[in-house]
Amino acid sequence: MIKLIHDLSHIKSEKFDNHKFISKRRILIDKVFCSVYSTSLFVNLERKFRDDVRDKYISYVDKIQDFKGHTQGLKFPLEINGDKEIAWINISLREPHVAKVYFNVIRLYQKEKNIPIPTYGYNDTNFLPLEYNDTKALLMEFIELYLKTVLEIKEIYADYLLQLFGIDIKNYWKGLEKKEIKDLVEVSPFQIEIPCEYLGCEDEQFDWMDDEIKCSTVEKFGDLSGTTYYNKNRKDLKATFKRYQKAPGINRHEITLQENWARDCMNSDSENIYQNIITSVHKAHRLWGLDFEGVKPRPINGNVLISQFSMGFGLSNDEIKTMIYGNVGEITSNRENQGIIRKLRNKGMIRKLEKDEGGKKGVYVWTEMVKLLRMSLNQYFLCPECLTRMQYDYENYCHYCPACKKVIRY
Repeated sequence: MIKLIHDLSHIKSEKFDNHKFISKRRILIDKVFCSVYSTSLFVNLERKFRDDVRDKYISYVDKIQDFKGHTQGLKFPLEINGDKEIAWINISLREPHVAKVYFNVIRLYQKEKNIPIPTYGYNDTNFLPLEYNDTKALLMEFIELYLKTVLEIKEIYADYLLQLFGIDIKNYWKGLEKKEIKDLVEVSPFQIEIPCEYLGCEDEQFDWMDDEIKCSTVEKFGDLSGTTYYNKNRKDLKATFKRYQKAPGINRHEITLQENWARDCMNSDSENIYQNIITSVHKAHRLWGLDFEGVKPRPINGNVLISQFSMGFGLSNDEIKTMIYGNVGEITSNRENQGIIRKLRNKGMIRKLEKDEGGKKGVYVWTEMVKLLRMSLNQYFLCPECLTRMQYDYENYCHYCPACKKVIRY
């Protein structure tokens, strides 16, 4: 099992008040795919296929592509978080037993730091809460976690070779000086995802990119995530790019580095990897005709967002406005509102108020998703009279215009 120790005590969370949500950009490391091998085994082993080992572990047999092409391997889980497999290894049954390894740095980070798996994502749970926003410190934490994981993988690979094939890597080293496992095993990334996340932002604020990006195809999906692929089917690119809404207030621009771009970025020490990631992000944006520092959210009218959420959740605009802006803390189920209760519950927007919270039968409260929607959307409402950005009064449940004093109550 991958065991990593991390400390986030030095990171200070930023506080967001009721009328101002500060937009920040964070860069992380997400999914990593690596090739793992030992050059000593390439030199000293034949290329025979180990049928005997395959037959012994037949339930673990999986497809794999090694240095000679497609063959069979043995795939084992390395780490589980909840019901998610967040790291695995697949070792070729053909000598010299090259392995493919996958690990998800965000999910490893969630588990190591005991961060509750979020329930308010639009498609999955592979993201951090908004308060993790100390951008450089957080990226450095992720890099250290990546490097520690790589060291763990080297040891795991050597252990599996010994247990499965009876191969002790140290016995195949022919040099005069003594070497440790970390020096005898290579971990070479061939694909790595680098999310650039814009906090406090919604997808529509970046629609302008569809017109300015240099690519042959733009493919956008109409669900709540609004996933947009640029040149989706191009297989020859060293970096691919897509953007989507991960959760309320988290707009992710996902860069995937391929082959030598991934390898050159991650094979170094922590300080150099940090610089390499920043450089790679800039280089990938230039590949698409964009300036990374020029990618900024555009202000939009909150009504546009409300219409988008209305279509996504299958609710009317008024129902969405009541949910986001209205003075509704609890909802009590009765014979007349079963339809809307069922719809909100199925969409993950309400939950039962438990007994230890003072709840009673049929009483529901808003989930974290709705709370984040409120936090995110309250900054985008424009005054219908003078188009000034309105502020939200959390005590009186209304928007008010600081310019012309117009008030909209819910």
